[in-house]
Amino acid sequence: MVVEECYKAGAKSVKVYWRHNPVSKLAYKNESIPTLSKVSPMDIAKLKYWEKKLPTIIHIISDDPDSMKGVNQTKLSKCTAKRYPQIKKYRDAVDGC
Repeated sequence: MVVEECYKAGAKSVKVYWRHNPVSKLAYKNESIPTLSKVSPMDIAKLKYWEKKLPTIIHIISDDPDSMKGVNQTKLSKCTAKRYPQIKKYRDAVDGC
């Protein structure tokens, strides 16, 4: 419905990117901190593109608060802390900060 409304409002193109917590949970349970913390060149290229070309982002968040139950929270925090400095400037630009 959101995509349809974007087109009705005049969007030339609509892209949908999604994350699924059960998939993320498997990654956090099976991958190492260095692997989870890595920001790939593709990730950076996508963020740079979004920074320059993406006029609007709509975030629809509907997470299950218990979806990461059983995941090592220290590991999750370490990965986030290592990834964020690498992507912060692009996220800030995209988010309008």
